[in-house]
Amino acid sequence: YKIEDVIEVNNLIDGNTYLLGTDVTISGQIGGDLFVIAEKINLTTDSYVYGNMYAIAETITIDGIVCDLYSMSETLDITENGVILRDLRSFADTLSINGTVQRNTHLSVALLTVGEKAQIKSKSRVSPTIIKKC
Repeated sequence: YKIEDVIEVNNLIDGNTYLLGTDVTISGQIGGDLFVIAEKINLTTDSYVYGNMYAIAETITIDGIVCDLYSMSETLDITENGVILRDLRSFADTLSINGTVQRNTHLSVALLTVGEKAQIKSKSRVSPTIIKKC
């Protein structure tokens, strides 16, 4: 458990992790589920969440690896390096996918952008208002 304005996790945490902050950066490994509420959440290229990630934030950036992602946000960005090993379930105003989702997506978004390098390898359920394919 950690409650601070700025939280940086750059080591291995063996077990479930609960974070509440303004600016949360994960560049280490979480050996369980990750529960995080913040204004800004950033998973760097060095991050690996072995369990589920449950996130509520204004902005979420996934540049690392997550097993399953369940999120509510204003903006969710899955970058070219971002990998969701199983399912992505997200409520977002703006969602950008340029990385990989290995299984299913269940999305409720206002604006969905699918980048050239995006890979979604199974079923998708999307209820967006606008879809942009780049």
